[in-house]
Amino acid sequence: MPDVELRQLRYVLTIAEAGSFSAAAEQALIAQSALSQQIGRLEKELGAKLFERSSRGVTLTAAGRAFVPLAEDTLRSAEQASLAAASHGRLVSGKLTVGVIPQRSSPVPAIWVAEFHARHPAVEITLRDGLTDGLIHLVERGELDVAVVGLSSGISLTALDHIVVAENQVGLVVPPQHALADAHSLTIDQLADGEFIEGAPGSGMRILADHVFQQAGIDRRVQFEVSNPVHSVQFILQGLGIALLPHEMIDPETFSQHDLRWIPVAGMPCFRESLVYRRERLTIAAHEFIGMVRRKSGTPVTNLA
Repeated sequence: MPDVELRQLRYVLTIAEAGSFSAAAEQALIAQSALSQQIGRLEKELGAKLFERSSRGVTLTAAGRAFVPLAEDTLRSAEQASLAAASHGRLVSGKLTVGVIPQRSSPVPAIWVAEFHARHPAVEITLRDGLTDGLIHLVERGELDVAVVGLSSGISLTALDHIVVAENQVGLVVPPQHALADAHSLTIDQLADGEFIEGAPGSGMRILADHVFQQAGIDRRVQFEVSNPVHSVQFILQGLGIALLPHEMIDPETFSQHDLRWIPVAGMPCFRESLVYRRERLTIAAHEFIGMVRRKSGTPVTNLA
């Protein structure tokens, strides 16, 4: 088995990203000659060249292209192991920043944070509200440790991992006097002429709805945009339009009191609330929080890259 050091893996990734040994040496705070020496030793140990050198820089060989993703996985696993070991036998402290979407059904503010605080009272916790796409960007940039967002087939993530924490069926909400109120189920085509109350662009449900109607070739009319699903229901009560909402997001008391109808729509994807994060940037506090969520959800982590 080849004797490979973790620092050598980091050097390979830095060179592959920088495109030259000189730029990589500057980023890694190491002399270029020492960097070249380390890569030479690694290539000798592996029995394969990882880089092709030319006057225009360096490029990965076929062996290098196969090596890079495995090196990334190894470094992530090593960091996870270090975090897990560090969290045992001593007080977990520091800060944890959690992003949440403004949804009634999100369990994070009330349940998870309370439980986490009971386990780790020394951790300072900050909650930040936002729309799905904005929260995703904040996690990608490292400004949030984790975030609960609404994921659907219309959302593309690059370097984030996620844990599905809730999966809700989406249906159409209409007032009792609406022409579709007596339907037991609907198709996307039957919604073509509706005047919709939608979440703001960038919200999870808006991204889901935009994707579904685009795939169906329907240019729907968005009459009103709101920042919170609760506002959608209030607008529906005033006869201002109809809305697509997850079943778990609706308030049973409000629906019963005003005789609102929630009608399932065939072909509509589920709305998934998921915890997203970047494995390579986890603090010890974030690692503990994610571990708690995984145990409670019973859902394995899925890499979306």
